[in-house]
Amino acid sequence: MLGEAHQLYQETVDRLVAPGIATPQAILATLHVLTVAEATSNSVRGPFSVAIIRENGIWMDDPPFIADMVSRLRDIETWTNHILLACSDTSISPAKLGELLSEFGARAVALHQAQIQRVAQLQVNKGLFIINDSYPRLPPGAVLSISESGPVSVQCDTPWPDWYRAGVAKIRKLEEQKKVDNPTPSDAQTSESAEHGS
Repeated sequence: MLGEAHQLYQETVDRLVAPGIATPQAILATLHVLTVAEATSNSVRGPFSVAIIRENGIWMDDPPFIADMVSRLRDIETWTNHILLACSDTSISPAKLGELLSEFGARAVALHQAQIQRVAQLQVNKGLFIINDSYPRLPPGAVLSISESGPVSVQCDTPWPDWYRAGVAKIRKLEEQKKVDNPTPSDAQTSESAEHGS
C-alpha cells in the first residue's frame, strides 16, 4: 500500500499471502487488506479498482465483480473468526469442536455454492461472448445452464468431457513450449548458471 504504510496492513498481507498464490486468491487478499485499511484509516476509501498486469496486457476488473468479491470476504469472515477461536479454546471438548467444524463445513460449502451461482449470473449478465478475463472466475469444467427466464444454473465437479481434457492438455503443452522458445530473464540466468556449473 504505497503512501499508506502501516504494520497492521503488512501483517495482514503476511498472514494471507504465500509464495505461488493463485491470481484469484491474490486479488481477494488485496481487497481484504484494502477493506481493513478502509475501516482503520481516514486516507483509504472505496470504491476500489483492480488491475491485472500480465506480459501480454493489462485487464481492469469490472466494478460489479469487485463489489461481489468484497461481499464474499465479509460473508465468510465472521464464520472463520468463530472457528479460529473455537479451535484454540481448550474449554471446548473435542466432540463439541467436531460439531462446530461439521456445521462450519456445511455452511461454508452452501455459501460457496451460492457465491459461484452469483458470479456465474454476473458473467451471463456481462455477456458470455464478450468475456475476456485474465483469470478464472468459476471452477474448471463448471457447466452453466441458461434458460430464457430465471437464474443461471451451475453444476460443478462434473467429469470433464474428452474434448475439454484434450483442449487443456494442448494449452498446457503450448505454454510449456512457449517457455522453452521464449525464456524469461530468470529462466535464462538459471540455464546459463547450470551450463557454467557443468
